[in-house]
Amino acid sequence: MAQKTIPVILKHPGVSERIQYGGNGFIEKNTSAMTEKIVWLLTHNAQRSTIAEKTRKTIRKTRWGDTIKTFLKKYAQIYPVNEGKHNKMPQ
Repeated sequence: MAQKTIPVILKHPGVSERIQYGGNGFIEKNTSAMTEKIVWLLTHNAQRSTIAEKTRKTIRKTRWGDTIKTFLKKYAQIYPVNEGKHNKMPQ
């Protein structure tokens, strides 16, 4: 993002919370939608340039410590801790 690379991602805890669809990147539901969005970006230079600048501004405001805290909070929701021991991860 710092190099104006526009994220086109699948929903992922900790990262997708930083992306505003169409503003500073795109969160898609599947790989087909991701492919379509990448092709769209390649063929729409003006929109790509505008969004790329917003991605750069986003990363300047983002602190990695905040991102890690968000990720850990989401992780704890998925894998809660009981009495200092993690539950077994699903198989």
